[in-house]
Amino acid sequence: GPNLKVGPAIDLYGLSHLAPLRDIDGAKIMPRPDIGPAISELRIDGDTVRLMRTFALRDSHGRAISGLPIPGGASEEIEPVFAIDGATLGADPSGADTEAIAALKDGSFWIGDEYGPSLLKVAPDGHIIQRWVPKGLEAFLKDARYRVDAVLPKIAARRRLNRGFEALAISPDERWIYVVFQSALAHPDDAAHERGRTVRIWKLDASS
Repeated sequence: GPNLKVGPAIDLYGLSHLAPLRDIDGAKIMPRPDIGPAISELRIDGDTVRLMRTFALRDSHGRAISGLPIPGGASEEIEPVFAIDGATLGADPSGADTEAIAALKDGSFWIGDEYGPSLLKVAPDGHIIQRWVPKGLEAFLKDARYRVDAVLPKIAARRRLNRGFEALAISPDERWIYVVFQSALAHPDDAAHERGRTVRIWKLDASS
């Protein structure tokens, strides 16, 4: 759903009551946490773009998922999120911050997420089939309302806050997934992403 960083919320929109949050790393303001990830299909006809349909990403019970951050631990840092009044918003083990999407021939999708970072395999109707997360993160998602598999390398969790999987693509034969981190990983230490010049692109086996 819609979100903004603390600085712009104060400087551009005059939300001065959020000033105590300004120095919190990765803090986000979510004015409408009830709005979660969705897929929209657009049709381009010449210079006209038409919205064909929009459908929410849903859990195994058919409920729309939220955009709230997943739970984390000391080495699995997760974005702190706040309501527009400055109140802390809780974590959601089924939540996702979706960034990138690729459509498959059977109508299903792979979707990249920044929180884990993770990859979501999504059915044509929007329900989540499974979520791939970095090894070690699965313990925090034991209450997720869909299948979670810890198959990604553990180092993925060293992404900078709000800078996980930003882009992805599928090979023409759909055997491989290419995922791109938004910025350098915080590896081997937390400051590495600030001086790092290497942004990783991973080639993953789409079956495993």
